[in-house]
Amino acid sequence: MLKGYRILARRCKTPLGEIDLIAVRGGILVFVEVKARATLEEAHASITRRQSKRLRSAAGLWLGRRSRYHGFEQRFDALYIIAGFWPHHVPAGA
Repeated sequence: MLKGYRILARRCKTPLGEIDLIAVRGGILVFVEVKARATLEEAHASITRRQSKRLRSAAGLWLGRRSRYHGFEQRFDALYIIAGFWPHHVPAGA
């Protein structure tokens, strides 16, 4: 929220999987996978291809039920939570 995102949903459950956070900023709809681990490396390694595919499928299902967001650009980000540090937001492609 400090970066200007408006949170639309938290822990959104679909038949295809759970989406940790769904946020919007401007014309960008962001689906976020949140991982809490001891180190940044462990958090990064914990997001597998299978998990990414499941997130994309769940996002498609969520979006299919909400026509208001059909024209928005979509992005799939990660948010890493490491004890003692600020959350580390990694936008897709970064």
